[in-house]
Amino acid sequence: RGPAEGPSWASGDDGEAEKIAKIAPNVALGHSGLSGDARQAVGKARLAAVSWWMKYGITPTADVVAEAVADAACAFDGFDRLFSGSDDPEDRPARPLGCAFLAAGWFRGRGASVLHVDPAERRGGGAQ
Repeated sequence: RGPAEGPSWASGDDGEAEKIAKIAPNVALGHSGLSGDARQAVGKARLAAVSWWMKYGITPTADVVAEAVADAACAFDGFDRLFSGSDDPEDRPARPLGCAFLAAGWFRGRGASVLHVDPAERRGGGAQ
């Protein structure tokens, strides 16, 4: 037996510097800002999408992707950790992500949705 395979849509990185990334068949993630930071967040969003698919057997919604990107953004800003008194290098805050995101998707029964994620705001609701 070979390694476990995920859905065919999970391997969407072709090495190109794109401003819009396909996360799932029904969800795309656009970004504005630093491409390096965006690639990291896109990778986390794809991982969350595959995890969702493996757990529930359906493709994720834009909400799931936006939440994954917001979690990635929260991992970078950590002023609360700065004052925790820990000497562990993992507890040091890093700089905030240098990009903002739009997660757009369509899901049967809910229709279209667009959500924005900004390092300053974490996650914002959009039109459905």
